[in-house]
Amino acid sequence: MKRMLNQQDGITLVELLATLAIMSFLLTLLYGVFFSGMNHVKKGQDTVALQQEANYITNLLTKMHQTQDTYIIDINPTTKALTITDHSGTKYTISNPNLEYKISYQTGATPETAIVTETTFHPKAPINPTKIVHIKLVIISPNQQFEVKTILSRM
Repeated sequence: MKRMLNQQDGITLVELLATLAIMSFLLTLLYGVFFSGMNHVKKGQDTVALQQEANYITNLLTKMHQTQDTYIIDINPTTKALTITDHSGTKYTISNPNLEYKISYQTGATPETAIVTETTFHPKAPINPTKIVHIKLVIISPNQQFEVKTILSRM
């Protein structure tokens, strides 16, 4: 019985400090991995949101090009809005205060022989959908930008 009382099996201060040092190192690594993963998820979500916005705009432009006699594209840099007006005067406005839209187009069979009209389309010249139109759409967010190049034509 006396032997049991004299035996003091426990952890020493050195063992405790070594355990705390190892645990703090592991927690630091896990913290870095966790927040790095969170940053990648946020960047991926931003990219998907820009892709969806660009897809919506290109689908709307395709619809206009295939169904309208003429249409007008206008970008208002003050309100950060992109407006597409069809032949009957109906306006489709895409607006997001966190995004900036830039669009350019070329008409003609190939980009080399095309007539280039840049960005804001002032004066608002109607686009003739009987011709092939090369569209370049750039959507810029505070963190990144997304660019789409496509060709619109009527069948």
